[in-house]
Amino acid sequence: MNNLSRRQQHFDGVTYQPRLDFERLSNQLERVKAATLDTGWWTVPALTLAVGGSETSVSARLRDLRKQKFGGYHVESRRVKGGVWHYRVSKFARCIDCKQQIKHVGNNVWVDDTDGDCCFETNEIHRLNKKGDV
Repeated sequence: MNNLSRRQQHFDGVTYQPRLDFERLSNQLERVKAATLDTGWWTVPALTLAVGGSETSVSARLRDLRKQKFGGYHVESRRVKGGVWHYRVSKFARCIDCKQQIKHVGNNVWVDDTDGDCCFETNEIHRLNKKGDV
C-alpha cells in the first residue's frame, strides 16, 4: 500500500470514514505524490487525468501533502491566467535571499543543513516565495 502507518495517515473531514475511505485516499495520495514530486508544474485537471479521481479529491491530496503527517512537502502554486493555477511539489525549497536549500519541518518552520537556520544574506530567518518559483 504505502510507507506511512495508518496512525500517521489519518485524513481529515467530517465525512471521512476510515473503514470506507482510508485505502482509497491513501492510494490516491501516493499516486499524487509519485506524479508530482520534483516533476515540474501541474494543473489540477492534468493531474486528475494522470492519477484518477475527481478534481476536488486531487486538490485535497495536494493540500494533504503540505501537512507534516503526510510528509510536509513544499507545494508551490502560481496563477497562470484567469482562474488557471499550476502546482508543483518538492521536499525542499530555496531561500529567496541566499538560495540555500531548506526543508519544511511543519508549522511554517524551514531549516537548512548548516549549524544555524538563518539566511546567510540577511542573518534573519529564511524566506521563501510561496507563490511561484523559489
